[in-house]
Amino acid sequence: MIQVEVRDDGVPVLHDLRVFQVIVNPLEPVWLMPLTFSNASFQFRVSGSFGPDYVVMVSSNLIHWSDLFTNLSPVTPFLFNDAAAASFTNRLYRVRLTP
Repeated sequence: MIQVEVRDDGVPVLHDLRVFQVIVNPLEPVWLMPLTFSNASFQFRVSGSFGPDYVVMVSSNLIHWSDLFTNLSPVTPFLFNDAAAASFTNRLYRVRLTP
């Protein structure tokens, strides 16, 4: 519940109070499905809920993550192709959802 109260110190003093109930629907889990590694690039499919932006992140050590790609057309599933994958000995992926 969210409660909003407003007051006015004028003459006459005005006051109002509104209470809102916010319901957040859960999102589907995000799934990364590896597809291919060929011609020095790695491709995988991302599936999940329609609506949020999907940010593909990469790391070489599971500690430091960098944004690699943002899907601003959040229709899933979508394919992601990492053409630089062969340049790394370790290349780990995760997906972050943004509003």
